[in-house]
Amino acid sequence: MKLKMAVQVPPERHTGITVDSKLIRVSTVDMPKSEWLKFRENGIGASEIATVMGLNQYKSAHQLFYEKVEGTPEQEDSIPMFMGRYNEESIADLWQYWETDQLAMIKNYNEKRIVRKCRKINAYLINPDFPHLFASLDRVINKNGTDKEQALELKTISAFSSDQWIAGIPPQYIVQLQQQLLVSGLEEGELCILKDGRYMEVYSFSRNEEIIKNIIEQSTHFWNNVLEARKLLKLDLPFEHLEPEIDNIEAYKDYLNEKFTATAQKAEATDDIYFTGMEYLKCNEDEKAIKTEKTRLTNIIKAHMGNASLIDYGAGGKITWNEDKTGKRTMLVKLKETKKAEAA
Repeated sequence: MKLKMAVQVPPERHTGITVDSKLIRVSTVDMPKSEWLKFRENGIGASEIATVMGLNQYKSAHQLFYEKVEGTPEQEDSIPMFMGRYNEESIADLWQYWETDQLAMIKNYNEKRIVRKCRKINAYLINPDFPHLFASLDRVINKNGTDKEQALELKTISAFSSDQWIAGIPPQYIVQLQQQLLVSGLEEGELCILKDGRYMEVYSFSRNEEIIKNIIEQSTHFWNNVLEARKLLKLDLPFEHLEPEIDNIEAYKDYLNEKFTATAQKAEATDDIYFTGMEYLKCNEDEKAIKTEKTRLTNIIKAHMGNASLIDYGAGGKITWNEDKTGKRTMLVKLKETKKAEAA
């Protein structure tokens, strides 16, 4: 599918090349928030690709679609966004002492021994081959001897969301990192995360051509629909047929609740919606059965654990039943499918 329009780059911010000689660099130095929002309306950023692909549980593709079509209202910073930027510098600094684990990092830090370096880009990168996509790299890992440059992404992860990382990098971040490699032309990178303000981990990643192919196909389809919808909007014509397909993201339900208000009107009674409603009722029955079974399984585990707070299966994961400050115990099952249940 061919793109109908490239990203519009403000002439005063078109500052040449970086990382790869063919890339367009749009400087973010002293860029006001209003200009930042305007720029992002003209393409899909690496932090948005998970939403386009239905992998972002916090934001619906529908919401992003309308933001791109109608414009993004200026909003106040959320706490996660603010803390992410605030911690970025210190995470990047500690990364330079990282070799194998946190203990080695602390040792290097105390001995003031920097083992590798990174640098800032301070720009949005646009690859002319995919002009509807852009990326903003937190850092670029400097060449070391014969090594090639790499991308470096820095993230602050809350204790609440840290469970998503038990099996490795979550899907929504995988596609973000792959878009960064796609746009920048780099082959590899590292992701450095700070969990709960106390635990640091570093993940290496490489280009995955299958994922990149999916990014190109899905983003191109989404972006062409955005451009077509903008034309219809100017002509005061309907464009609902261009919306992304309805998905199972919880954020889409929240988006619908915010978008529509109840009025004294009747919607058309179609057969499709009737059968959808019957499926919904069946889900309620299944949900009740699942909840009952989950309670039974929970009781079996808790009865086995008693006063213990941990069952450790090593590489197979663990089950915890910890107590908070109020004395309430919460059970968490974090198991990986390495064991096969034996026949009774």
